[in-house]
Formats: sequence, structure tokens, C-alpha cells
Amino acid sequence: AYLYSLRVRQSWQNQGIGSRLMDVVEADLHKMGYTRVTLNVARDNHGAIRLYSRLGYQIVAEEPGVWSYPDHKGVWCTVSEPSWRMEKKL
Repeated sequence: AYLYSLRVRQSWQNQGIGSRLMDVVEADLHKMGYTRVTLNVARDNHGAIRLYSRLGYQIVAEEPGVWSYPDHKGVWCTVSEPSWRMEKKL
């Protein structure tokens, strides 16, 4: 399974919210029969890299990091940020 997007508002970070969200996502994916989770994380997002590493994800590749997402107002934004592809076996 590819996890497209997970963001925790900056003022809510470092409270365990990201870990709890990932626990729920991984449990649901495991119940659905997935055996691996893949995601991309910006190379300069050291907090997220620490989180995913702590949760058992490993860097498996470099990615160009061009992607789009809707912001909190529903406006689509395009981002270009080099990223790491990380994977975890469930």
C-alpha cells in the first residue's frame, strides 16, 4: 500500500499524534491483507524521518519529490521537494 499523505499540524506535533495515526493506518492495512507500506518523506523533514524510522520504516530509494495536495482551504498546491521513499513490512 502507498500512503499518499499524512500531516499533523505543526502546533500539534511531538505529542504522539503521528505515531497513533500510523498505528491505526498500519493495523487497518494489515487487516485488509497488505504486507508492506510505502511512503515518501521530504529529505529535509527530519522530524518525520525520525518518526518513520522509529516506527520501523527504512529508506529504500531517492525520489524527485514532485506532488500535489489540497491545503486546508481546498486549494491544490504543487510541491517540488526531493524526498526519500521509505518502506515497512507489516
